[in-house]
Amino acid sequence: MDKDDVIRVFPEIQKIKDESLKEKVAAVWREATGGNIEIVKKIIMPEAKRKISLVDHTRRITQMAMAVAIVRRDVNMDWLIAGAILHDVGIAADHRLEGGELRKNESLLEHDVSSVLLCSKHGLPKEVIHIVSMHEEEEGHKIEEAIILKHCAEIENEIAVLERKRT
Repeated sequence: MDKDDVIRVFPEIQKIKDESLKEKVAAVWREATGGNIEIVKKIIMPEAKRKISLVDHTRRITQMAMAVAIVRRDVNMDWLIAGAILHDVGIAADHRLEGGELRKNESLLEHDVSSVLLCSKHGLPKEVIHIVSMHEEEEGHKIEEAIILKHCAEIENEIAVLERKRT
């Protein structure tokens, strides 16, 4: 599996201008999936209020964050896209495919911790790691991009709660 395989699943990566950052984002996903990016299509978000794949969840939040960044104009789009695409990568690392079946690995770490560890291991900039680490936190955001991602994730989750109530 190469960078192009990851980009086919997460085409928003193409919007990252920094080629080195693009490569690192793809490398994190390659490691998290054990080289089988197709696994992310089978993972259903564990806390989801409705059935949504990890791919759809990640892409939707990334696209919302990009839209906010376009309006704001004062954020680093590369960091924001990388952080959004990687914010839940630890969920993929917590799964494996066995004989075509999705299995959960035993892990003592929450997905946000394993996401940060993977990003750090692959040399992502500290700003991207901060964005990833803060996506569920109420306080402590040090850069605008972290605030944008956190609120886009909240929007997605709150809409999912409404949809669930309606069904």
